[in-house]
This record gives sequence, structure tokens and C-alpha cells, in this order.
Amino acid sequence: MARKVQRSRSRLLKLPAPIVRQVDRMLLGVGEERKTYQEVADWICAQGFQTSKSAVDRYAKYLFALQKVRLVGEQAQAIIESAGKDPLKIEEANVKLAGVVTHELLLELMRGGRVDAKRLGRLIGDITRLQASSVSRERLKVDLRKKAESVAKDAAKEAKNMSKEELIEFVKEKFYGLA
Repeated sequence: MARKVQRSRSRLLKLPAPIVRQVDRMLLGVGEERKTYQEVADWICAQGFQTSKSAVDRYAKYLFALQKVRLVGEQAQAIIESAGKDPLKIEEANVKLAGVVTHELLLELMRGGRVDAKRLGRLIGDITRLQASSVSRERLKVDLRKKAESVAKDAAKEAKNMSKEELIEFVKEKFYGLA
């Protein structure tokens, strides 16, 4: 039995750009502007192009997924702008955003019956370990910064009574624990 090959791109994407933009407006519109798949297919045919309700349905799924990706990108940009240069806030926001996206993806996969429940626990564990490693890395950065400040303060006090070599050995011993 021959295997059916799926198209990698929607036929509607091959239409002229002004037609595709109007289709997008019809599918994403609100209220009276929003059209059914059949109405969109009929409009495309009236413009002189062959299509079907099923083709519009497939394109709509692609368009809605694209909209979700754009929304996540905008959310990530807003998070980065609001966090400024604080890496902990950016990390925390990214983990929250990743959690939301992962949750939506899992729900979508579960609706389609494409999730192996045995692997779900492993995925959640992997996400948790990723988050824990991020927290540990940031804690290490904070601890090293505090230690460096303390050693610098002590070195500044002791520098008057030491030669350059003695000062280097002092910093090595205090900061790195080397003798």
C-alpha cells in the first residue's frame, strides 16, 4: 500500500500575498469580520483560485499555531524589557513562560492522542532539573560575587603591609582556598 505524503506547506501559502493577508483577516477577525472556513473557501474561489473548506481548515491550524508562536515571542520580549538586566528575573520569567508553553503543547498532544503517558513524567522531571540547575547557577554567581567583594575588601586592608607577590598569594588563599 502506497504511503500518503503530507504537504510541507499549505496550498493557500502559494496564493498571492494580498489574498493570503485577506484570508488571515477573515480567519483572525472578530465578530462580523470573522468568517467560517466555507465562507473563506468560497471567497478564494470567487477570486479565481481553486481551494476547498478542508484546505482552509488546514491553513487555519497553521495560522493559529503561528499566532501562538508570535504571542509567546511578544511575551518573552516583554519579560526581558521589564526585567531589565536582572538575570534572576529573566530566568524566573523564562521558566514560567516555558511552563505555559509546555503545558499548552502537552494539552494539544493529549487531545490528539499523541502523548505517551510513560514519557510525560520524564519530561516534567527534565523541566524541573533544568529549572533547578538555573537556580543553582544563579546562586553560585551571587555567592562568588559576595566572596570576591569580601576578599577585595580584606586585600585592600592588607595591601599596605604586603609585597605584590604576597598580595597575590593572599588573594589565592582567601578566594580560591589555595596555599
